[in-house]
Amino acid sequence: FGSRHRACLLCILAISPLPSFFFRWAMDLADRDLGKQLWEVVGGAQKGGILVRAGEATTSQELDGRLSRGAWVQEERLRGQRLLYRLLAGDGPESGWVSLRSNQQDLLVRRAGPVPRAERHMAVAVSKAAVGAPPPPHEHGAGLVLQQQEVLASAFGSLRLPWAAAAAAPVCRAWRSFFGQGVAWAGVELAGDREVPSLSALLRRAGPRLRALDLSRAHGRSFGAMPELAAALRSCPELEDLNVAGWDQLSFAKSPDLPQALARSLGRLNVRGCSALHGQLPSMLGPKLRHLEAGWLSEGDEDRVFKEWTTIFPSRLFRAICNRCPNLAVLRFPGYMLYSGQPESAVQRLLSEYADIGGVGSLRQLLRLDLSCAQLLEDPAVVKIAAGCKRLRTLCLRCCENVTDRGLQAVADGLGGSLAHINVSCCQFSERAVRRLILRCRGLRTLDLCYCKGLGRDLVNYLCADPALCPQLTMIGAGGLDIGDAEVGTVCRKYAGTLEHLGIGSAVVTDAGIRLLADLPHLRRLSAHMLRRVSAAGLTDMCLRAPCLTDVDADGCEYVPEPGPEELEALRKCLQARPYDYDKCDDDSDSEEAAKARRRREREERERAERERRRREGAEKDGQPRNVLLAMGMEMQSLG
Repeated sequence: FGSRHRACLLCILAISPLPSFFFRWAMDLADRDLGKQLWEVVGGAQKGGILVRAGEATTSQELDGRLSRGAWVQEERLRGQRLLYRLLAGDGPESGWVSLRSNQQDLLVRRAGPVPRAERHMAVAVSKAAVGAPPPPHEHGAGLVLQQQEVLASAFGSLRLPWAAAAAAPVCRAWRSFFGQGVAWAGVELAGDREVPSLSALLRRAGPRLRALDLSRAHGRSFGAMPELAAALRSCPELEDLNVAGWDQLSFAKSPDLPQALARSLGRLNVRGCSALHGQLPSMLGPKLRHLEAGWLSEGDEDRVFKEWTTIFPSRLFRAICNRCPNLAVLRFPGYMLYSGQPESAVQRLLSEYADIGGVGSLRQLLRLDLSCAQLLEDPAVVKIAAGCKRLRTLCLRCCENVTDRGLQAVADGLGGSLAHINVSCCQFSERAVRRLILRCRGLRTLDLCYCKGLGRDLVNYLCADPALCPQLTMIGAGGLDIGDAEVGTVCRKYAGTLEHLGIGSAVVTDAGIRLLADLPHLRRLSAHMLRRVSAAGLTDMCLRAPCLTDVDADGCEYVPEPGPEELEALRKCLQARPYDYDKCDDDSDSEEAAKARRRREREERERAERERRRREGAEKDGQPRNVLLAMGMEMQSLG
């Protein structure tokens, strides 16, 4: 079967009075894709389960919770003794990487299925969300109702909900009952501009069932103020997650009570690039808010509307954030109140507004702070943040040129035990201050020092000389530090097992240094713009040989020797297939939004693998049963 055939079959089974062995077969199809291996967890009895990590490497970040003993999982990818799984039954993270063996003991063993009914993972969630508490065991037909809801949830999981609900609900009573529950209307995410015209009607129909709304994938700049959207949002009083990033003209001015209503329920808010909404931002802040993103959408906004980003912010905004959102865990605010040569009277106001940023130190739950391009941010505010936010894991001070060694030393001393990601690119620090940061923050995973004034290749040599200094770095930004082949070699030797992202812009490396990068097994992103001594053929060869490389920036390179047209065309195709996005973050594991994007990428990867599997099966069709009913019968016979 393909996934569509399987979904249709499951829906038919769900509304048909068939024997129980049909349902056992249907539920097994719903829980796993045909042809994929099942595994059972047999280890971890003494520790409450086995360890799960975010990446294939055994040095990647640990996920919250362990995979419980007795859990059943489906194999998504197998690399040696490392398994990428999807949880089917039991407790633990929905997906992640685990080891098959540890200390000569099996942690997981292969199973043929079916998945145990008592532990079925989806049944619990659906029975609570869609049918309430399960009926008493003696009630006639109770098991059948529960099985129908389970099968429907699995089958409709492949549909685009709730967009498909209006078309599917009239099919039968079972489908209509399922789509009447909140589980089908919990989240709305635009796939593109074509869905915008029907959005308002969909929101009104979802009403209080709606929990999450994501409009960021549409081109919001082309739709204006959208007063009808604001009116529709008034019918969604339980909205917890609102993402309207990029909708720069969206305004709630014609619905003055809407911001206060949203403040009562929102836990996540993203208004980056929404210049018309920033003036209403204080009214949208509430005590439930844990994730707030504002400011510009990308650094390209600076060139497009620089003057606008000097005036759109309301007075005392950071004071309002600190007073009204005491539970904030993520605060991203790039491009706050830019300085563009305003008169002295305006500068004094800007400085007082920037002083309020120090109040962020009162947000004790803060994990991630992005203040990139806060041009007038100064040491006193940074010192207060470092003294108060003891749980901070991610700090971005990119282009904060007024922060000096004093501020960086406060970060090193105050956050050394928690900080995992720091970006101080395009700032100005002494090498002594940065060495102190590296020495105190040994648990760093990303360190971006690109184009820091006052630093050079000696700092890279210092970092790589001692194995105890930041041994788990996955990202190093050394662009503009004038490094050469020797420094690239030291980086590759120390971080061969962990490095995923490297910045070497304006370096003086040759093809010999570039070849070393092709041997890094986990390197995914490379910023190599404005190189001066590499050849086009050498760069192309590196891109083709690197096993995981997906993002490359090679703009402005001076190739030696002068490449021919064929070499340039080959390099152009290579780079076109590996576009580099400077707005992408490296601290994915600490961002809920990035975690959603990562899950989306994993789902797309699984779908590609499934399409490839079906293509191979189609090529091997000779000798296989061509009759679908015959194939169904053979599968049922093998299962019982």
